[in-house]
Amino acid sequence: MATPSGRHYPILAYALALIALMLGSLGVAVTYGVRQMADVEAQVAERGRYLANEEIEKALEAVGLSVDHYLMWLSDWDEVRQQLIDPTYYGYWIAYRARNGSEAPSYIRSIALFDANARPLGADSHGDKRG
Repeated sequence: MATPSGRHYPILAYALALIALMLGSLGVAVTYGVRQMADVEAQVAERGRYLANEEIEKALEAVGLSVDHYLMWLSDWDEVRQQLIDPTYYGYWIAYRARNGSEAPSYIRSIALFDANARPLGADSHGDKRG
């Protein structure tokens, strides 16, 4: 092919120009792909956080229902009512009966009963535990 000045460019020049154009297009495509991958990764991470939050909410709701059920059972237990009326043997009751004879879920490690003044049963008038 002749230029306006009459010079001919060898086919190698055209091939190099085509290769440069192809590499440039490939670079643009790779950059676009990398950005798309980053967007997809961000969306996947966000979805994972959302699902994790949903799972935690459901688990906490289940625990709350379980604890509510246990508290209702505990409040209806005759031995609890007896301790609230006369806490003389509360120490024994809490150590042996409450932990072994109750329907407490495994994740409840401790329970305590309180009097009408919000003091733990078995505490003296200063709030200290009795022997």
